[in-house]
Amino acid sequence: MNTAIKSISYEVSINSNEFSTKIIEDLKIQGLYLGWIRKDTNKWESLVKLMVVEGGYTVEYTSNHEEISAIYPGYKDLLLSSELNVVNRDFPHIFRNRMPLLRNDVKNHCEFLKLDYPQIDKIAYVSRCGGRIGGDRFNICPLVEPDAMDNYTFYCTLDGIEEREEPKRIWQQVRDRVGNFQLLKAEDKYCLEFEGVVLGYLKNYFELIDGDISKVEIINFSDPAKWQGYGILLKVSIRSKNAYAHRLF
Repeated sequence: MNTAIKSISYEVSINSNEFSTKIIEDLKIQGLYLGWIRKDTNKWESLVKLMVVEGGYTVEYTSNHEEISAIYPGYKDLLLSSELNVVNRDFPHIFRNRMPLLRNDVKNHCEFLKLDYPQIDKIAYVSRCGGRIGGDRFNICPLVEPDAMDNYTFYCTLDGIEEREEPKRIWQQVRDRVGNFQLLKAEDKYCLEFEGVVLGYLKNYFELIDGDISKVEIINFSDPAKWQGYGILLKVSIRSKNAYAHRLF
């Protein structure tokens, strides 16, 4: 006997003020987690933690890195020994190769992400797009500082649109907002739907974020004529005493 998967739904609105704004600044981002989608569980886990400090950045392995590298030896030396226990003026190499360059495609991407160009906030850039490189299983989760009301605000792009044909067929309707958006959660996965069509998914690290989603807003849609791709920029607000309480952080 098949049991239906219970799902939780969240209303999704359009943030008209931020939608019309050219540049939006994040609340303070304290650092970045580099994580990966583990092959044996297909779950996201953090491996490296970067912290923004006076004079630059520090990096360290997360508590579960030793366990992961014992199973997958190729992930043992993600950081250079010279990068550990010091303040780095530049981003450590494993983060640096995910940072944006001054190119026309990045300019268009910044326009979609509502970031300044050419003075790019690189921390905000990788926080919003995830720092993905084609072909690998790594992406980046921002370490967000909460506001006075214990709200954590994440600006992030939707994953999976490029792999799906349905969103491309109805993209004009999506951009024209001719219909209703809804965020659904089932088995720890969050998917954004438009009139019953799955557009894509929240980034995998949201499976580990401890707290309740209080608001989901759409901030922007990509223009395929300017940027080669389909994308949705979201603002996700989470109420929590400690959004990073999960042991894998």
